[in-house]
Amino acid sequence: EKEALLAKDSQADPESFASSQASSDYSAKAKPARTGTGLWPPPPNARSPLALAALIAVLSCTVWTLPAPTLLGKLDLLR
Repeated sequence: EKEALLAKDSQADPESFASSQASSDYSAKAKPARTGTGLWPPPPNARSPLALAALIAVLSCTVWTLPAPTLLGKLDLLR
């Protein structure tokens, strides 16, 4: 069915069919192939949240290990 519709379009206007075919071929080739199927390495747009989570984890561990009995006392030690 799709090929029949494309054939009708190509008979109506060959230039527009050729340009749409070329643009669809270009878009299929423009997508980079991912080499790994796993979760690592993350895509570039997912690296900032990971860096933020790592920074918060390190700061939390630093505050937790301070020698004060309460959270407010630990925060006072940081000042």
